[in-house]
Amino acid sequence: MVLLLINLRHMTNSRLMILVSLVLSAYAYPQKEVLKLEYDFFLGMADIVHYKSILLLSNDKSLFLWGKPIGEPKEAGEYEVYVNLNALDSIGSYTYVDKVKDSMYSRVPYFDQQSYLVMEPIVPMVWTITDELKKIGPYNCQKAKALFRGREYTAWFTHDIPISSGPWKLQGLPGLIINAFDNKGEVQFMLNSIVKSNMKITPDFSATKGISLKEYAAIQKSLSEVFYKKVKSRLPREVDLEITSQKSLEIFDVKD
Repeated sequence: MVLLLINLRHMTNSRLMILVSLVLSAYAYPQKEVLKLEYDFFLGMADIVHYKSILLLSNDKSLFLWGKPIGEPKEAGEYEVYVNLNALDSIGSYTYVDKVKDSMYSRVPYFDQQSYLVMEPIVPMVWTITDELKKIGPYNCQKAKALFRGREYTAWFTHDIPISSGPWKLQGLPGLIINAFDNKGEVQFMLNSIVKSNMKITPDFSATKGISLKEYAAIQKSLSEVFYKKVKSRLPREVDLEITSQKSLEIFDVKD
């Protein structure tokens, strides 16, 4: 297998564009290989957590994977503790999209050792594409904005790679999303490299409990209460525990 690695940080623009053209020309024909894109994924709910994430792309499917964070956690205040209710396991979190079946599957592992497979139709994102342009690495990019799951996202996509996809659940633009972030500074994705690969793109769903999006929204809303009861039951009676806030990558309103 021949791998063509495109690293945005260590090559000249002209060489990068040549490699991108080679990858895309190969990608345009029926084949077993997929494109493997690496994104730097930052979540800043309390401290800023850095993940190395991978997006696998084929003609009609995509798989976005992220797992163990990079770096040390932030030191909390004297009487405050930041707790991540999502668990780290050997599989990690992923979002799988099947355009043929109009289906999206997201694996979410939780602190109680239970993982869920959230099943939903592909989310139609309504983007407002602006006239603003800029260059990111070798790519000519255009700015777009959209509201999605309680967050306002700005995305920079490129017509140089005419694939309507991007990291996580962000997609639907007339080109690959190179950079995306929300207006609160809590979520950010940045493309790092592109590799041509023959990795398996369809995950194994058998070991994960399937739930609907409505059920997932209900779980998100009840997580803090479940965690509170578990921890409170193990503390001495004189110790007080208070949940001051809860943040999530996806924010659901009441009607969800």
